[in-house]
Parts: sequence; structure tokens; C-alpha cells
Amino acid sequence: ESHRFERTRPDGTIIEVAGNPMPNGGFATTYTDITERKRAEEALRLTQHSIDQADVAFIWHDESGFVRFVNNAACRLYGYSREEFFRLRAADFSESADLENWAEHWKLMKEGGLRINETIHKTKGNRRFPVECTVTFVRFENAEYICAICEDITIRKRAEEALRTSEERFRDFAESASDWFWEMGSDLVFTYGS
Repeated sequence: ESHRFERTRPDGTIIEVAGNPMPNGGFATTYTDITERKRAEEALRLTQHSIDQADVAFIWHDESGFVRFVNNAACRLYGYSREEFFRLRAADFSESADLENWAEHWKLMKEGGLRINETIHKTKGNRRFPVECTVTFVRFENAEYICAICEDITIRKRAEEALRTSEERFRDFAESASDWFWEMGSDLVFTYGS
């Protein structure tokens, strides 16, 4: 009966031991150093775990615009399972993705490297929300992808709007005030006056 197992040597190298019965009744055993393979597998598991634990959505598209990879955050944010995501194209959830111009977009990404843009995405339930996407072109082995890292910026947009509204109210108040007033910084320098 064949057997296969791994042993770690005192120096940290990992050896795979494989034994197979021979037709003459003997047994052939091979010893293979698999240390590098095991390290690569561990690095891959760590990378996958890190990406899946990230708070931002990782979405990879192929040349046709179909989704080829998503992390857990993407599934949570958009409301799709991985299997559902793999049936989608970029235009199914991104208002800025245009399938008619996807080939041109692909070409620009392939030539241009990294792009950061704000756009509107939508969930499975059609809730629209603003995102900031960092998009780059990736080659891996014999395949090419557009990798988008998308962050929901709803809270940031609300804060920006609240600040803009507050500034407008202050400016309206300051311009319509009948009394003269000023603002002075801690260094006793005037920073505003009306």
C-alpha cells in the first residue's frame, strides 16, 4: 500500500516522504524537499486571509468585464454571494462601467497603470452608494485582470456635505450681520472679520 507524509527536519526544512510498492515485492521511497512549496502555500493562505478580512471590497474583472474574484467585504457590501458575483459584469453594479466601451477601458488600464476615481455603485437590492475605487491592471501567470479596490465613502460624503452646509450658513450669517465681528486665532492673528 502506498503512503505519503511530511516530516520537518530540525533545521526547518520540510520533507515529503512517499512510498510505493514495487512489482517485485520491494518498496520504493522518495524524499522530496517541499520547504519552498510549503512557504509559498502559507504566504498564499496569509494573503487570501488578509484580503478576505479587509474592510474594502476587492473586485477583479476579466477582459470581458466579468467578475473573476471578490473578497468577503465585497459580498457584504454589495449583498451578492461569490457565486452570484461571478455571473455579473462591472456594469451590473457600477454606474461608470459601460460595456460598450469596456474594450477601450481595458486598453487604457493596460497602458496606464493605476487610476483612482469616485463613482456610484449599487447593491443587489439596488441601493446606490458612493465609492472611491483604486483600479489597476494585473497580470498573473497567463491571465490579465483589472483589479478594483472599492471603499464605500457614504460617511465621508455626508461629512463633506455637512461641512459645506455649515460654511454656507456661516458665510450667509457673516455677510448679513449688522454688527461688526471678527475671529482671532490662538496666536492673536485675525483670521476672519466682517
